[in-house]
Order: sequence, then C-alpha cells, then structure tokens
Amino acid sequence: MKSFNHILLLALVSFSGFLLSCANKEFITTQDYIATENSTESVTESYTENETYMTVSSGEYELPSFNNWTWGNACYYGYDISDPEIYDNISFKIEIWQPPQYEPETIRVFDVTKTGHLSYPDLPVSGEEATTENTENYIITGSASNAWLKAANDWIYQSKFVGAWANLWSNQDNPHIIELDAGKAHKIGILILGPLNKWNTTLRLFIRWTISSPTYGPVSKERTVQKQVPHQVVKQRNYYEIRRVPIWETLFSTH
Repeated sequence: MKSFNHILLLALVSFSGFLLSCANKEFITTQDYIATENSTESVTESYTENETYMTVSSGEYELPSFNNWTWGNACYYGYDISDPEIYDNISFKIEIWQPPQYEPETIRVFDVTKTGHLSYPDLPVSGEEATTENTENYIITGSASNAWLKAANDWIYQSKFVGAWANLWSNQDNPHIIELDAGKAHKIGILILGPLNKWNTTLRLFIRWTISSPTYGPVSKERTVQKQVPHQVVKQRNYYEIRRVPIWETLFSTH
C-alpha cells in the first residue's frame, strides 16, 4: 500500500510539473502602418508663353473752339477733330457753367462733318420784307436776315443729331458735365439756347480716345495637366509573433 501511494504521489508531482511547463506558440498580430501612394489628379498650373496681344492706350485732351459766336437767343461753338480715324474709339465730354448766376439753357450737339459749321449770322437786309417761310418750327430766331435764319434752321435739320439736354442749371462752382458718343465725327457743332447773356456761358469740350496696338511678349496663362500626387494612407498588415505559453494551451488550443 505504501508503495502504491509513493507511486501515485510521484505521478501527481510529475503531472503537475508537466502542466506548469511552457512551450513556444505562434500568434497572428495585426498592425497599422502609414504608407505613401500616388494617385493621378488634374492640377491647374500657371505658365507664360510669348504671343501677340493687344494693348490699349487712352487719353483725354481739350479741343479748341474753331468757330464761336453768339446772336439773339443762340450761342454756337464749332470744333474740328483732326484724324479721328487714328483712334479705335472716341467719345466727348462737355463741361458748361455760367458764372456768377443761375440760368436755364438747352444744348444741342450735332455731327456737322457733312453740313459744315453754322456761319455767323447775317444782319437783316435794309428794306427786307417779312419772310414768307413758316417760322413756327424755327429753333434759332432773332434779328438776322431771312436768308440766314432759313439757312440756319435748315442746317439744324440737315445735320446729324447727336444729343440734346434741356433745362440745364450750372454755376461757377458746379459745372454741368455731359458725356456723349459722336462716333468718328470730323466736326462737332454745339448750339446753346436760353441764357440771357450768352457770354456768361463757358463751355469746354474734351475728346477721350483709345488706341489698340499689337504687342509681342510673355502672356500669363493657365492649363490643366495630369500629375501623380502622393498621399499618405493607413494600412494594416499581419505578422507572426512567438510567445511562451503554458504547455497545456498548446495541447488544448484549436489554433
């Protein structure tokens, strides 16, 4: 009996030692890591290229009055424009004021390239009879010869009308400014009606011009190109790791 107990004790001790012993075992481990990948993308980039392009220059200058007179209820300013064809575009600016008092007035602007400037009025002819013309539609009136009054009013209707501005009020501190487009006119006629004293009216005409000219040189441009662009992405990978585990785990593990 003692012998059997010794054998049983020895067996239990041996089995306990076996259970407490360790062995190597492989485990699969997942790890995150950052990788760099390239993708194709459309990218806008700037570049320069030599080519011919148009540059625009512009300016403004005052035109001197070529023909200026006052008579009756009318005041006339005539202007000549030399070589308007050299400009790509021209426009006009009128400044008008009346020191030192306020007076209403009406301005009519004409392209008189074909009809010419309105001549200075002729005095009435001695013994001249009243005109038989219908003067109700006359714009210019006053003490002048019948022939001149008819010719002056015919000139108004025959000239190319550009624009009219009525009941303008101006003074020495605040000139009235008018901007207009008369195309490529060679001659401009401005007729002012209304002020009691025409010499109190001061008028200045400015020409504004632009010229386009070809220029060869670098031009900034943009284009869309396909490029490989790097990006960082998070990925996962598996690797085997050896660990020491109790031996019984290797016996009863299903992996």
